[in-house]
Amino acid sequence: MTTEPREEAAAAPAADDLSLPSVDDLLSRCQRLLSEVERFQEHLEANNYKSKLNVRHFKGPLQSEIALLSRIRKDGSTTNKSVHSLRSSNVPFFEAVWATTKSSKRVVALRKQFSWKSPSQTGPEDLESSTITHRFIADVVAEEGAEWIKVSTISEKRVLFEIAKQGWDYDDSSDEGESGGSNIRHAIAVGSDPQERDGISLLQIAETMKRAARTHRVYFKHPRIKLVLPNIFPGRVNEIDAVLAEVRAKGCDVVDGSSANLKLGGPENAEPDIESALERLTLSYEHPNISKTLNVDCTDLLALISDLSHNVEVEPQPWFNDFIRAEVEVEYRERLLKRHLYPIIADRKLVCTNLAAQCMRRIARDIGTDEEKRRTILLLGDENLSQEETRKQWNELSDYTAPTNWQIPVEVVDPETEDPNHRPVRPLPRVSKKCEEELSPINQSVFLYGWSRGFTTLTRNAQAVKQIEKIMKSASVIQWFRENEAGAYDSLDDIPEEEFEGPDVYVTAIPRSLIGKDKGREERKSDAEDTDGQDEDGQSVYAQDTDGQDTG
Repeated sequence: MTTEPREEAAAAPAADDLSLPSVDDLLSRCQRLLSEVERFQEHLEANNYKSKLNVRHFKGPLQSEIALLSRIRKDGSTTNKSVHSLRSSNVPFFEAVWATTKSSKRVVALRKQFSWKSPSQTGPEDLESSTITHRFIADVVAEEGAEWIKVSTISEKRVLFEIAKQGWDYDDSSDEGESGGSNIRHAIAVGSDPQERDGISLLQIAETMKRAARTHRVYFKHPRIKLVLPNIFPGRVNEIDAVLAEVRAKGCDVVDGSSANLKLGGPENAEPDIESALERLTLSYEHPNISKTLNVDCTDLLALISDLSHNVEVEPQPWFNDFIRAEVEVEYRERLLKRHLYPIIADRKLVCTNLAAQCMRRIARDIGTDEEKRRTILLLGDENLSQEETRKQWNELSDYTAPTNWQIPVEVVDPETEDPNHRPVRPLPRVSKKCEEELSPINQSVFLYGWSRGFTTLTRNAQAVKQIEKIMKSASVIQWFRENEAGAYDSLDDIPEEEFEGPDVYVTAIPRSLIGKDKGREERKSDAEDTDGQDEDGQSVYAQDTDGQDTG
């Protein structure tokens, strides 16, 4: 059984008067939106983001609206159907979604559907029919998935109509308004009839968003939810203010029509222009949720020393494999160090575990160029140089200038020690012990250290992050709790929220390897044949030899 997203009904524009919008005006506004969407697509293509963000679920309906309006203008029709199409045009909704998009950061999806299942209260006992599939569409998914935004162009008049339809009278008089609003809020909050509560579409949207977010996690955390209401203005009608208060009480942020970024309707509006919004949409140099001390994984330590990261031009070599050639092409577009890593690590203290440093040194020793080996020494502070001298020598080995506030070198720490500067700041959730059982030694070292210290872990090892997520979401967690007598739970939903507080991670998804040397690779290949692919410590000598992702 499937339930469709009823909140979509509230997304349709609602006019407060009977004036007929001009087809030319609507068409012009639609075409302006389409040109900006296409400019956004060009930016995605030029910066290698196209595969990460698909806008067709927004662009497709927009193009259909243009086709409809073009037919109406061509026919010059004034039939009831044409008049209805103009009055109920989706243009205001498209404008609100696009204005919201341009005001957001690190957008990863437009009009994305999420689904989840719940037990049926009335269905038969067989498994196929005893669950209900729910669906919810987030108009904008921002902050790399951590923020879900819903847009509704519902009018204040419509909200008041829904309130009245439930039998809750409202009064516009100033002397009774406050009391009326309070009574409405009380009725909404304690009303025993779910159908009456569902009759207020904004509450229904907020409840659906809340339920959807509770069934999904982005890097171990539930996404934040936000409702954008360009036609709702606070402080004018107490009953509406009461409804908005209940929306917020569900954990949903509200952006109303008073926002400067939602003054829609034409080129003179106050929403951000597309050119100024492009970088913010796909990449933000502001990372407010990242800790001031960064725990750096081996994968990003290697990215910091790689010749690929430091040279504006990389001359292809005969021994480059397909992975390296692909990374060279990506680097021309992305500029990993300049556009991604330096903005994150600037003005932050960097630490890494002793195992991460050991792994990095081994790989640099085995396949690194002379420059990569030198950067390893500088990055890990092996010569005890001053920070100023370290940064100076670092810049001499790079086409890019490091930030003057970069706190190099990285401090190498031993997670087993009780260094007063890096003691655990919080007890780990009990499920972390199951993660410890299944992670490789180096991933244990890196992720459990950052987890216990409250540090953001900077990593390109998305595979390890997904492994932790999978462990924490799997049904085997229930069995693990039972076997370890840490608590008896019947389902994942029964496990307290604090048990799912995973490590704070920031995944830099751009692949990066060391270039390596022709002779060095041949020697390693020969050594691997004699040692069955392992070095003297029993670790794979092929770590980081291809896509730069797996060091564990």
